[in-house]
Amino acid sequence: SMAEVIVITLADAMETVVFNFDDIKASLQRLAGAVYEKELLRTPPPEKDTIRRLLVLFYGLKPQQLWELTIENQRSIARPIYDYTIAGDSANPVRFLGAYFKKNMPIEKLKKLAAHIVLSGHKTNPFGVEGLEIVTVSEGIVHHCTAEELTYLEHESMLLDAYTEKQF
Repeated sequence: SMAEVIVITLADAMETVVFNFDDIKASLQRLAGAVYEKELLRTPPPEKDTIRRLLVLFYGLKPQQLWELTIENQRSIARPIYDYTIAGDSANPVRFLGAYFKKNMPIEKLKKLAAHIVLSGHKTNPFGVEGLEIVTVSEGIVHHCTAEELTYLEHESMLLDAYTEKQF
């Protein structure tokens, strides 16, 4: 999907001088635009009028920064998130899980939260939410979660669902 390509391109750009941490907004928007242009050349091209949203957490910066990147056709908007954001299908209750994000959460908990948000979104809206990819960048090292790590995160999400269901 285009979101996956953007995540991979973003992670790769952070390894080079292409990404300017002094101007995160412009860097995110430039990368999203470049990926969109590349995706237009694909066969079949991406669906028109589809809005894609990514949350990008710059964990290693002081202070940590959470950004929302919205891509709609050839336009992209990057904005910092200072407190709370709601993204996704308005009928999807999982969009409120972002309330559980807390600054300085350990990266492993952040990965579990991100996975649970995406997987719960797929469970409630399989046509609107698809695929799980988690990429971290630490000290310039890009790490794409392996199939084994993603399977573990899927299992943890299922356990959380089962626990929640037992409570009600």
